[in-house]
Amino acid sequence: MFFKKQSYLSVEDEELILAAIEQAEFGCLAEIRVHLAKDRRKDIYHRAVNTFRKLGMENTGLRNGVLFYIVPKVKKYVILG
Repeated sequence: MFFKKQSYLSVEDEELILAAIEQAEFGCLAEIRVHLAKDRRKDIYHRAVNTFRKLGMENTGLRNGVLFYIVPKVKKYVILG
């Protein structure tokens, strides 16, 4: 399982997301990651930037990483590339 035990997703949903990421990466040169956060802070943009950097997304082979940072409890998200 790719996501932590305390996942917001069912195993089936997780498998669908991983398959979609794999398919999207196959059709392009970007490295794609999805991060689900518990964080309820208002400024999720800066948390997303910190996560992007912590994951080393700016250091991908072609410097073309994409992060989907999602906070389900507050129904907000940030997409960074």
